[in-house]
Formats: sequence, C-alpha cells, structure tokens
Amino acid sequence: MLLPDAYRAFVGTVSRGGAGPAYGLIPFGDDLLPDGAPPGFLAAPFVYDDALGGDDALTDADEELARPGTLSLCDEGSGYTHFLVCTGALRGQMCIDATVSDGGFVPLKVGFLEWFDRWLNAVLDGQSGTWWLKRRDDAAFAAEVKAMKPWWRRL
Repeated sequence: MLLPDAYRAFVGTVSRGGAGPAYGLIPFGDDLLPDGAPPGFLAAPFVYDDALGGDDALTDADEELARPGTLSLCDEGSGYTHFLVCTGALRGQMCIDATVSDGGFVPLKVGFLEWFDRWLNAVLDGQSGTWWLKRRDDAAFAAEVKAMKPWWRRL
C-alpha cells in the first residue's frame, strides 16, 4: 500500500514529524496506527459514513479501529485526532476523528499539503493556526498575540 503522494513526498523531503497543527505532527513511524491494529489495517479501505463514531457504546480503542486505511497525523487534545485517509474514496484527504464527542469523522475537504499549508500560513500571520475551527474574530486573537511579550522579555 502506497502512502498518498503529498504525504510521502513531505515525509521524504521536508520532515518526518514535529511542528504542525495542534500538538504537532506525530513522527513518522511512531503512533500513526492505533494500538492493536490488525495486519492489513492500513491497506483496508476507509469507508466514510456520517454515522460512524456516533455510538456511545464504542470504546476509544474501538473508535480508532473503526477507521482502517488511515494514519493519525496529529493530536488536537481532548480525544480529537487529525488523520490522513490512505485508501477508499477519500484517499489523500484529511479528516478529524471527533468520535469522542459523538461528532463522527469530519472530512476537512483538503489534502495533506493544503491542511499543513493553511496551518503554517495562519501561524506565520499571527493567527491561532486552527483554521478548521470557525473563529468569529481571528483579528482580535492576532492582535492579542502581537501584544504579548516574548517569554525572554518577561523574565
């Protein structure tokens, strides 16, 4: 099973993990697959269904295993995970696993490079970098960040 082209090129030429959206990119080769993933997990087709993950009876492990054919790329915290679809109709697209809040799987409708690029550009512009969350007033947040003193000036 080949990884989607954009992600494969990024890992091979730019970075194998580190800085990135939310808590950063999970290093390639670390915990990209859920614990207990069976052989062939990554090659199995990911079938998108709005209802997936809405069952309160599923455990966290069950929810992760309910998305075969995907790689977890970053942890947003509080149980939300951004993942890359490697097989199926959404191959190459980024999604958020919001099953922790019965939100199911949320397609972001962008590929890996656009997902990363949007985060990077937002951060470089002084914004929060969480472009997938619809902030009502990102300009106010940017002004707040610009007004903050760097840590070394607060000593």
